[in-house]
Amino acid sequence: MPEWFRAGPRRVRRTMRLALADRLEDTLQVPPDQQVPVDVVVGEHDPLSTLEGT
Repeated sequence: MPEWFRAGPRRVRRTMRLALADRLEDTLQVPPDQQVPVDVVVGEHDPLSTLEGT
């Protein structure tokens, strides 16, 4: 079952609104020609972010 289906429309809508409001590229201020390593963290009971979805 897809993560968004299990989470429900209200949680998906709220998560999308918060994610779109946070402009990560402005916060980090990394020059476009540089690469930055990242860690992907998945919560064990998080209905939106599963290990399969990362």
